[in-house]
Amino acid sequence: RRALRGEKYLKLYSYHYLINGFAVLVTPEQANKLSKRREVANVVLDFSVRTATTHTPQFLGLPKGAWSQQGGYETAGEGIVIGFIDTGIDPTHPSFADDISEHSYPVPAHFSGVCEVTREFPSGSCNRKLVGARHFAASAITRGIFNSSQDYASPFDGDGHGTHTASVAAGNHGIPVVVAGHHFGNASGMAPRSHIAVYKALYKSFGGFAADVVAGIDQAAQDGIDIISLSITPNRRPPGIATFFNPIDMALLSAVKAGIFVVQAAGNTGPSPKSMSSFSPWIFTVGA
Repeated sequence: RRALRGEKYLKLYSYHYLINGFAVLVTPEQANKLSKRREVANVVLDFSVRTATTHTPQFLGLPKGAWSQQGGYETAGEGIVIGFIDTGIDPTHPSFADDISEHSYPVPAHFSGVCEVTREFPSGSCNRKLVGARHFAASAITRGIFNSSQDYASPFDGDGHGTHTASVAAGNHGIPVVVAGHHFGNASGMAPRSHIAVYKALYKSFGGFAADVVAGIDQAAQDGIDIISLSITPNRRPPGIATFFNPIDMALLSAVKAGIFVVQAAGNTGPSPKSMSSFSPWIFTVGA
């Protein structure tokens, strides 16, 4: 405020938990002025990001491997909350239905997240499976590109990508897969008894922006999630040698230091050299 006293600017986010910073709409001249302040470590131009990515558990040998070590699929992932930074979620999908059996399935006490209530995401959308849901779009709205006819200003998934990634990682076990009347067996998430928290920061018509993604990561850490899942990558590789000083990588570094396991997709390109778009050395990158 002192640096821009008397000038017009629009503050989008304050990042409190993982990095000490903020996102703000300013002119190039104002950004240059901020960068010269002694207390400012770095000023980074917001950048765009995009999304990346029935029998997988059997293919990976989970029934006789990791699941058996956890007492079977009935307990695999229990007590863990996975936070998805993605395009949202469809809460009506059976992969995210509540447990109606007599088994105990409490929401982990260490999780303090909430579920936003909107017209598309009404009260009751969350349960003991889907335990948290928020959306972040301040950067996209400020740019004037948010399209309410194609997306939703809510955690509801207008694209399908977030619903897909959440079901693959944490969807309920034994969900019938039927497409156009054809049955493809039953599906299961890798950790079917884990809980899901959604932090929507990407959208169907344009993807997303770093400022919104960092806000989602920061909130997820505050809420007490155990794992962060990021199936997103920058739209462009950084020029020159990667320095890892962009706000997403810095937020993820702090998340790892806080004890959160971070998983990110390797990207949609390859397998040629230098085609991987997730290269932070402190996170776990997954490719296929």
